[in-house]
Formats: sequence, C-alpha cells, structure tokens
Amino acid sequence: MRLLGYPLGLLLLAGCTVPTAPTGFPRAMILPQPDDQLSFQVDGQEWLRYHYGPQAPKPYFYPVMGPAGAPVTRLTHPHDPFTHAHHLSLWIGHQNVAGSNFWEHLRSPARIVHDKIVKIEDGDRASLTIQAKWLDGDKKPLLLDERVWTLSPNYRTMGLNGYGQYTLDLTLTLTPVAPKVVIGKSNFGLVAVRVAKMMGTIDGGGTIRNSEGKVNEKELMPHQRARWCDYSGLAAPGVVNGVTLFDHPSNPNHPSYFHVRGDGWMGSSFSYEDDVTLSKDKPLVLRYRFLIHAGAGDPERLDQESRRYAE
Repeated sequence: MRLLGYPLGLLLLAGCTVPTAPTGFPRAMILPQPDDQLSFQVDGQEWLRYHYGPQAPKPYFYPVMGPAGAPVTRLTHPHDPFTHAHHLSLWIGHQNVAGSNFWEHLRSPARIVHDKIVKIEDGDRASLTIQAKWLDGDKKPLLLDERVWTLSPNYRTMGLNGYGQYTLDLTLTLTPVAPKVVIGKSNFGLVAVRVAKMMGTIDGGGTIRNSEGKVNEKELMPHQRARWCDYSGLAAPGVVNGVTLFDHPSNPNHPSYFHVRGDGWMGSSFSYEDDVTLSKDKPLVLRYRFLIHAGAGDPERLDQESRRYAE
C-alpha cells in the first residue's frame, strides 16, 4: 500500500504520522467543472452532472447514474433524436408561458437562461441553489426562477462499483417579472425525465407504474392523477434500475397529472387541466422528488417513500 507516493510501512518505520481524512470530511460534494458544468460526487465519484451553459436551451442533468453504474437517463428520443432534441435527460420546462414555448427549443427562440450560482453546500447531502431567467424570443424576462437541487445518497445501498440509490429533490420558485403571468394549459411541463433506451417498455420491456395501480402507457394514458410515477427497466445487461418522480402534497395541483410514453418518457403535467395565473407578489413554489433505485418499482416501498417525502 502506498500513501502520497510512499509505502505505508516505510512511513510508519520512520515515525511519520499517517495523514487521515479530517473529521466531517463531506462525502457528498458539488464540484464546478469547465464549460459551465457542475459535478455531483459521492466519495469522489460522479453520480450526476448539471449543465447550465449558454449552449444549452435550458439547464439539465446528464448523466444521471443508477446503482448499476450506468446512466438511467438519456438525451433525446431513441428513434426520433432530431424532433425530440428538447428531451434533455432530466430537466425543467413548459410549453406555454405567456404564449412562449420553453419546451421545444427547435420550434421556439425562448430560452431558460442560467443567471448565477447562489450557494453550494457539501456534507452527507449536497445541495445546489441557482437562479435562472425565462426569456421569451425577444429576450424579455417573463419569470425569475430559483431552484434548489439536493442530492441525498443512501449510503447503505452502495455497491462495490461506488454507486447506490439516492433521491434528488427539487424546490422550484417561479416569480413573474410582470404583475401577472399565465402558465397556459398544456400537458408538457414542468418537470420531466427521459429514461435510458433499454429501460423503456418498447425497447427493453421496462415497466411504468403509478401510485394508483395503473401499469404502462395503455392504462396510464390519457393522463392520470397520481402521487408518484415510476419507470423501471434494464439499465445494464440483466440489471434493472428505476426512476420514480414524486409530486409533493404542497403543490397546488396535487396529485399531479402524469404524461408517459412507452418509448421512455415521463413527466409531471402541472397545468394539464387549465391555465394557471402567477402573481408577482405571490411566487409559485413547487416541490418534486426523483428516486433513483435498484430493482423494479415496488408499489409498497414507493408508497412508503411518498409518505416520508410528504412528512
């Protein structure tokens, strides 16, 4: 064994003190990277990466690693990568904010633009607070956006590959620039995930399941209300991982409508039924949780996680 370039035994014989990690050294950390990226790491290994540079139409996470040591998300549709280029792994967006499309960037010049990093917190959990602006096609700001992403690893589930189960929590605060802004009726937005190709029901025989006992697209569409929706399938050969999206009971439309497809798409539809009007003097605060887990989505276990999240 070597430490700092010297054999450990030689250091001990020489009477040297062997350096150790300081007490309270953070296991979960967020490290800034080149090209406007942030690496979410656990014990020095990357579990997530956040992209927020000007080349991105909106900030997003990729990769999102699963317990199998492989990504559980992907960029774009597996069979229609150009038309669905707006599917950016795990992201926030909406098809109609005051008439501007913040969902399909190939059809619209509207963009969600990173403003600044407010805070990075490391520890047993890692938390990122950032601010962004929703700019219409004329670069006029419609919404001010503060999002807090918190990574909470389940250390007991970590395998020899250095990966394990975890939650990724989002607190999203949207404040109109004008006195009022309308989020239009749409089944696209606000929070979404595209799972890895072979996790999809069509390509890999995966399973979509919700809190109300509905299974796969045939039962889940048209849009159904649920406290959570899970997408599980093959993340690596012979290994099933899953992603569960939980809607917090404090959200105004709880339980949320969910939009799912067998090709690997899942999202929470915030304004599925009607327009939602936001006021500048009363910002909208929304909370969601992603659970990245090993194995198939077990309804009993996911119900327990939903109750924990609500509390």
